[in-house]
Amino acid sequence: SADHESKKFIEARLHSALWLIKSIEQRRQTLYKVMEAIIGLQQDFFNHGPKCLRPLIMKQVAERVEVHESTVSRAIANTRSCGC
Repeated sequence: SADHESKKFIEARLHSALWLIKSIEQRRQTLYKVMEAIIGLQQDFFNHGPKCLRPLIMKQVAERVEVHESTVSRAIANTRSCGC
C-alpha cells in the first residue's frame, strides 16, 4: 500500500513538472515570436534610430503572431527592460 501511494505521489509530481516545463517552453516560444514581430514592425527604428520609432499597439503584434491580444499581454507581463 505504501509503495502504491509513493508511486502515485511521484507520478503526480512528475506530471506537474512536465506541465511546468511545457508551459515555460510555450511562453518562451510566444516571447520569441512577439520579439520577432516587434523587430519586423519597428525595422526602421532598428536600422535608423529613435527618430523612426513608430507607435505600436498590442493588436498589431497579436495579428502578426496570430494570437489574441490577451496572449501578447500575458506574455510580456512582468518582463523587465535590460536597462540599456
